[in-house]
Amino acid sequence: MIARRSCLLILTLMVPLGLAAQDPVDSRTIGKPSLFSSLSSLDKLGSALKPLQTPAKGVELHVNYSIEVFGDVSGGYRRGAAADGLLTLSAQLDLGELLKLSDLKGSTISASAYWSHGPSISGRYVHDLNGISSIDAYDTIRFNELWFEKKFGETFSLRLGLLAADTEFFNCTSDAIFLNSCFGMPPIVSLNLNAPIFPLSAPGIRLALSPNDSLTCRLGLFGGDTGMEDINNKRGLRFSNYPDAGAFVIGESVCSVPGHHPTSYTIGGFYHSDHDANTIADGLSHGNHFGWYASVERTLSEKPAKTKVSNSGPGNDHDVTAFFRAGGAAPSSRNPITLYFDGGLNFAGGLWRKPKDSAGIACSYTNTSDELSAQPTPTYELVTEAVYNAVLSKSFTLQPDIQFIVHPGANPATPNALVIGMRLTMTY
Repeated sequence: MIARRSCLLILTLMVPLGLAAQDPVDSRTIGKPSLFSSLSSLDKLGSALKPLQTPAKGVELHVNYSIEVFGDVSGGYRRGAAADGLLTLSAQLDLGELLKLSDLKGSTISASAYWSHGPSISGRYVHDLNGISSIDAYDTIRFNELWFEKKFGETFSLRLGLLAADTEFFNCTSDAIFLNSCFGMPPIVSLNLNAPIFPLSAPGIRLALSPNDSLTCRLGLFGGDTGMEDINNKRGLRFSNYPDAGAFVIGESVCSVPGHHPTSYTIGGFYHSDHDANTIADGLSHGNHFGWYASVERTLSEKPAKTKVSNSGPGNDHDVTAFFRAGGAAPSSRNPITLYFDGGLNFAGGLWRKPKDSAGIACSYTNTSDELSAQPTPTYELVTEAVYNAVLSKSFTLQPDIQFIVHPGANPATPNALVIGMRLTMTY
C-alpha cells in the first residue's frame, strides 16, 4: 500500500511539471499565470546575487539546489519511496582581476560547501551497489573544496588545496545527464577505495598540461584516507597524515579529434597505497590497489569538418552523442569490484525538439570479485536508465527518470528492481 501511494505521488508530481516542459501558454490569453510563468518569475531570485556575481570584477558566486523523489515500485529489498536534496554553495575569486595585479594573472581561489538532507532510496529500499541517486549523501552541512590554481598561459596549470578527484578526472560530458551514481566516478574507484570523491575531498595537488587544442594531460596526487562521511568526516575537515594513510594517485590523457563526427578519447589509471585490512581474508595489512580506465565519446550526427566535442555535451537540437566507458581494478583479493563498463546515447533537443532539452538512455555493468563475493557464483549488477532533462526556465530544470536494476547489490537472491523518480534543480 505504501509503495502504491508513493508511486501515485511521484506520477502526480511528474504530470504537471512535465507539461511545464512543453511550450508555455501565454498567461495573457487565459487571464492567470501558468506554472511556466511562475517558475520564470522565480528566476528573479538570482538578481540578488548579481551585485556580487561579477566575473568582470573577479568574483563569482553560485547557488545550486536539487530536490528529488524516487520510488521503488517493484523488486529490490522492499518497496517504498524517499525524497532527498542537495544544496551547493560555491565562490570563485580571480585574484588578477580582483586585485588588478599583473603578477596574479591566472590565479584563482575557489571554495564550495554542501548541505545534504533526506533518506537514501538505495539504503532504505533498493539495496543496490552503485546508488540510485548521484546526490545521495549523509545528512549534514559539509565543507567540500578549497583550492588555489595558477594558470601559466593556456598550456599549464597547477591546482592545490582541498580537492575532489571526480570534478576533473574520468569525466564524460554525455553521461552527466544520468542520475545513477555509477555514471559519475565508476565503482572501480567509488566502491573499492577510500578516495576523494563526492561528497568527500582530501588535501592534494593537480597538474594539467595542454600542449595543443586536441590534447590534455592531468595528474593528481591526493591524501589516501578521506575517512567515512557518516563517522569521522561529517564536516569535510578531516586531514589524515598517519603512516598507513597512503596516497591516491590518478592520471589521464584526453585526446579530442575534430571532424564531421567529433570524437574524444580518454585513457587513464590510478594507484592507491592505503593499507586496508577490512577485505583481506588473512587479516593482515596490505596496500597497493591499482586500476585502469578508458572512454570514448563520439557525435553521431554530422558536423562541420573542424568541429570538436563540446564541453557541455551535444551542441545543437539535432545532435546525437554516443559514449562508452570501461575500467578494471586489481588485485581481486582486495578490490570488491574488478570490472566495470557503461555506454549510452544522449539526444540534444529532447523528444519534442526543444533546443535546450536533452534525453538519454544508458546501461552499466558492475562485476564483483570472485574471491570476495559471498555468493557461490560470480555476481554482477546491471543498471539501465532512461532520463529526460527538461529546461523549464532560465534557472529550473526537471529530470523525470526511470531505472531498472538487475541483481541489486550484486545479489541474485534480491529481486530485480524498478525505480522511478524525478529531480528538480534550481541554479543561480
